[in-house]
Amino acid sequence: MIYKGLHILRTQFKMGFCPVPHSFRDQVWLGVGALVGLAVYRIFGRQKTCCLKEEKPKKCVLHYFKGRGRAEGVRWMLAVSNIKFSCPDYNCAEDFADAKKSGLAFLGQLPVLEVDNNVLVQSNACILYIAKCNGLYPADSIEAARCDMLAGASSDLAQTSLPYPFAENPETVIDAMRERLNKLGPFIEAFVKQNLSSIFVAGGSMTYGDVVLSEALSTYVELIPGCLESFPALQKIYNHVTQLSNVKDYLKSDKRHKWKDIMNDRAYARNVWAVLSRPTPSWL
Repeated sequence: MIYKGLHILRTQFKMGFCPVPHSFRDQVWLGVGALVGLAVYRIFGRQKTCCLKEEKPKKCVLHYFKGRGRAEGVRWMLAVSNIKFSCPDYNCAEDFADAKKSGLAFLGQLPVLEVDNNVLVQSNACILYIAKCNGLYPADSIEAARCDMLAGASSDLAQTSLPYPFAENPETVIDAMRERLNKLGPFIEAFVKQNLSSIFVAGGSMTYGDVVLSEALSTYVELIPGCLESFPALQKIYNHVTQLSNVKDYLKSDKRHKWKDIMNDRAYARNVWAVLSRPTPSWL
């Protein structure tokens, strides 16, 4: 059919006529050929996602509290990218004061990511930097937008689970997480399924959108077993990312803070309150 349409154009150009076919039959064949060509491109032409890729950093230092929080997405991205990183301890207010005084925590916030001789703040900026270093940020503007939209939705999921280690009654946070997943889950599931060519968020290969979604879902999977049974597309992405060898190694390592350690005497919450000079709640 594509050949038929091209043959019509070639014939008319040789005869010196207008390239637009005049007969209804020829117009139909040309239209069908164009549609088939577009369909073939959509299916096969964008199977492999073309991503930006820059040189990986030689050294990374991630500054954060002794827990997951807003640094966990950065840790997952570093793990996926096979970038080794260290995590200095922050034990008291003096440690944080020193970081601010030195200009390291120049916004007065954590996490902070040291990359060779540069300092990055804001977790989203750190994640995007790592994605571009490892070819996980699409060069195609539409695919990049899909990743960015999914990252925003993943942030909404993660935001609901962040208070869990700090809540007087953690079960109330789990209830809020169930409600949030039931609300957002169907929309995210449908959004992921729009990418007909693969199981990934965008294009035909893994991007940072798949990683941040899996990280956000990990807390839900751990605290609400079976919560992804109604969302098979999300389950596939989560399974793929968590079965990557670098991610598996990270999840088994000491850098992945386990819930039993986080919740034991509220160690993570106590660490945050101490570093930020905040009083310990009376209920502890």
